[in-house]
Formats: sequence, structure tokens, C-alpha cells
Amino acid sequence: MIAFGPVPSRRLGRSLGINNIPPKVCTYSCVYCQVGKTTRMQVDRMPFYDPEAVCRDVRTQIAAARRKGEAIDYLTLVPDGEPTLDVNLGNEIELLKSLGLKIAVITNGALAWRKDVRADLAKADWSFIDQLIRKKQLIKMKYKGHRFYMRVISQQRSSGGISPPER
Repeated sequence: MIAFGPVPSRRLGRSLGINNIPPKVCTYSCVYCQVGKTTRMQVDRMPFYDPEAVCRDVRTQIAAARRKGEAIDYLTLVPDGEPTLDVNLGNEIELLKSLGLKIAVITNGALAWRKDVRADLAKADWSFIDQLIRKKQLIKMKYKGHRFYMRVISQQRSSGGISPPER
């Protein structure tokens, strides 16, 4: 199942979820993950599903929700893993925008050091990384040994936290 919902979201109102990667493919294996243990940990981006197939499935789910009279505020890429691992993320966002709804991406930010990932996330209407940039915070990447480290540096003393998007 690629598209599911819509479901209530604290940040996004009524959100139609999109699984753009197979279950439990992630950059981390967090013990507190709500969807269980990571079965395939990776950091290399790759294609998972055909972007046209993702868009078709979402279009079908939107039609079903509308027949039931359910509102949809956002289409949210919030898979059971890390959405930025999908090399087709930017293309999927562009295709989904044609459906006339706002796009959000829920990410752990592990690949935010990559310019191509930041470019893909910038195509969405809302993402955590986008919120940091809008709040005038910088993302500073450091390379130590064979690993990249991301550090968020606030330019303002009271950043006010991450804001929910406008509905």
C-alpha cells in the first residue's frame, strides 16, 4: 500500500500518507521507532517505486476519500522508513503537486547534508529542514573521518521552535 488515510495529524490537519519506500528501509535503527526495528539500514539513495505509480495510487486514494466526504489538507511523504532515501523524491513531489494539494515530507534529516536531498525537500510545501531554513537557522555539515555530522546553529537566541504549516 503506497497511499493511506487520510489520517489526523497534529501538525498537518488531515493528511494522506504516502509510503514512497518499502517498509523499514531507513538511515537509522532507532529503538523508539513507532514502526518497529529497521530491517534494511542504508545511506545510499536509490529508486524504490516508479514515481508515476506513486502518483496513480495517491490519485486513487484521494478519489476514495472525496467519495466518503473526507477532507485532505496535505499529501505527506511519511513512509515506514526514511523518505529521502528515494532518489525519485523530487520527481514524486513535482508529480504530486499536480494534484492540487500541499505536500509535506517527514524526515529524520540524516541525509540533509546532501545538496540533492535539500533540493528535493525544497520542492515540498513543508518539511523539517525547510522549517529550519525559514527560521533563519543554518545547517552546518562537518566531515570527520568517513562520516558527516549535521549541526543546527541558531542565528537568533529565541527561535520559537518549529512551526506547524499554515492550513
